[in-house]
Amino acid sequence: MPIKKTTQTKKTLKKPVKKVIKVESKKPTKKEYGNGFGITGLVLGILSLVCITLLPPIGIILGIFGIVFSAVQQKRTPTGVGTAGLITSIIGLILSIVMTILLIFAFFAIKEFFIPRIGNLKEIFSGLPLNNTKNLSELKDLLSHLPMNLTQ
Repeated sequence: MPIKKTTQTKKTLKKPVKKVIKVESKKPTKKEYGNGFGITGLVLGILSLVCITLLPPIGIILGIFGIVFSAVQQKRTPTGVGTAGLITSIIGLILSIVMTILLIFAFFAIKEFFIPRIGNLKEIFSGLPLNNTKNLSELKDLLSHLPMNLTQ
């Protein structure tokens, strides 16, 4: 009898594959912060530049807030908008401070220049009784010698 070879096949058992699911935290990445603080800083910087001519003390306040918002943006995510906001806010702050100082000096200069002259005018016109027609005609004669004719 012929011998038959029997081959035994090994049954390989497949192991079940376990799927690993990674749970990620919901913390926003740097790209998810956006440009909100940078845009706010830029707008406040532009407003501080506009306020230089109108109200410099308000320009100082807007410049400070613009620097703060732009610095927060640059710390979180450095962007071009944040840099532009920082630059405009710093320029607006410096120019607003300069204009405020100039306005204070101008106020005191005007006060020192005009107050003594207003007092002299009060002294000149306080001694003139204008209800007397003789004094009124003398005043008209004095005014007629001026380059402009004010007696009309």
